This record gives sequence, structure tokens and C-alpha cells, in this order.
Amino acid sequence: MTYPISAPSRRASRDENRLRRVFAPLASIVFLALTLVGCIGSQAPSPPTSSPPGPTVSPTPSYKPADHKGKAQNVPLPVMPAEAKAHTKEGLQAFMKHWVGLLSYAYETGDTGPLFEVTGGGCTTCKNVQFVVADAYAGGKWIVGARMKFISADSAMVANQYGQLSGAITMQQEVAKFMNSDGSVLSTSGGGDAKASLFLVVPRDSGWELGDIGKPSGAA
Repeated sequence: MTYPISAPSRRASRDENRLRRVFAPLASIVFLALTLVGCIGSQAPSPPTSSPPGPTVSPTPSYKPADHKGKAQNVPLPVMPAEAKAHTKEGLQAFMKHWVGLLSYAYETGDTGPLFEVTGGGCTTCKNVQFVVADAYAGGKWIVGARMKFISADSAMVANQYGQLSGAITMQQEVAKFMNSDGSVLSTSGGGDAKASLFLVVPRDSGWELGDIGKPSGAA
């Protein structure tokens, strides 16, 4: 917008000139500062956008073995390794090691389901284990110890007329304390040196299935 300017007097002209000499440099400085602010403002990076929080990872509950105060907690379920499915001598050995792990899991947790997923219905010894475990955990009871340790397994890899392969397995069991619901000990069994057993397995499309297991004939 243009404003009308009246003709200045000579004194006004002198005062105005003096003011120009005083304020002109300041005006330049203010303009420069505004220019710099404008430049900084236009070049300043926009604030970083916050990325959505990642999924919360819950810590894995720690394993706690059974004791006189209560049952085992967070017992890891054995996972069958890929090599245990191979129809080779090494595959059979890996399968029997996995089977012993599931047997140990059954004693520690009272859950025989995973064991019978790889065990045939004709295994008399396994049915006895199922009965003992079910009774040991009934009515708030539990087992302390009884964990199984795999030592070795071997087979000649020769099938019989029923398509079964036989072999020998050596494993060891900790002392098992059968606890009452009040924390008292009902009975104790197991423990001692490693013991050998014979086993029968059947090859399946998914790997192997345990047919039976037991002591060698004449063994104590």
C-alpha cells in the first residue's frame, strides 16, 4: 500500500538522514537474521516418525525340576530331530534316543501322550508305564526324579517276517520318589547302574514306531 508523503522540511530531512545512518545497518542485520531463520526453517529435517512398537517377546519360563514341594514346572517337550526319521542305522539310533526322552518327559510330567504318538498299541511295557504314571499323578500326587538318560542303541537292521527290526538299548534312570499330595514320600524305586533292554521297531512313512521294549530273556 502507498501512503502520501508530504514534502519534508529541511530540519526533518537532516533528522531523517541521521536516522537512516543509525538504523540502516540494524535493518540489514535484522533482515539477514530473518533470512537465515527462513533458510534454516526450510532445510531443517522433519521430526522422525515413530515406528510402531515391535511384538512383545515373553521370556521363556525356566525349567524347574520336581521336589518335595511340588511337581516339575516348564518341562521342555523333546522334539524329534530330522535324522530320527531316516530308515538307517543312525536314524534308528536317533529315534530311540528321542523315545527315551519322551519316556523321561512322561515320568516328569505325568503326560504319556507324546510317548504313545510314536509307540504302538502292542507295547506291553509301555502300557505298564502308562498305568504307573497315571496312578502316580492321580489326586494331586507327583514324582520326583525318575528322569531317563539314553546311553546307546544298536541294531543289525535286519527285519523279521513281520517287518520289525530288533536291537539293544542301554539307558539309566534316576531314583524315583513317588510323592503324596501332602508332600510325603509314598515309595521309592529305580536308580542304580545303566540297564540294557531289547526293543522292536517298525519303519513307518513318518519314520519309526516302537513296537515293544523289555528286558532280555533271563535277565533279572
